[in-house]
Amino acid sequence: MEFQMEDIKILKDNKIIEDHEIPYSCKASDFNYNITEEDLDDILNYLIDPLKYRQMFVLFNYVHNIQRNKCLQMQDILKKYCEYLGKEKNLPDEIINKIWAKNCSYMISEILKKDFADFNSLNGMLKLGSVQRYEFANFLNDTKLSWETFTREMDNKLMEMIYIDIERASIEGDALMKSDF
Repeated sequence: MEFQMEDIKILKDNKIIEDHEIPYSCKASDFNYNITEEDLDDILNYLIDPLKYRQMFVLFNYVHNIQRNKCLQMQDILKKYCEYLGKEKNLPDEIINKIWAKNCSYMISEILKKDFADFNSLNGMLKLGSVQRYEFANFLNDTKLSWETFTREMDNKLMEMIYIDIERASIEGDALMKSDF
């Protein structure tokens, strides 16, 4: 494994941070190494109790980014689904693009709400102070499971929404071109 626990101390600008400080301007992308879920499990096994704020923040961001990216990958599949249905109904590209933009906007809005809720949960965990490794591992597992559920629900809901919008567009035709949809 290329990633080492010492790497948690180094931000993208090679600035070393202490256990108690995370710079105000710090973003999640500053900690975004390309690590796998297996690497995360290994890292959790080597942590020493009690966990430090920095460790919790960085590990949470890894889990969050991995799960969020899985959800965003679903977007490509949904776009192809929208295009396929639109072509099946002989809809013009302009209408298909409007339908996709509407549904994509909804998805992004829901992801942002999920992000907000997750970071509030992390904030609540950090307010508890130092926690034991097993407690934080449970928190990370809950976060992962909530993303898996969210992704499945979004996939189902958006497939249904796209289908309904395509059907509506195939019935309403040109009137839809003039509307904001």
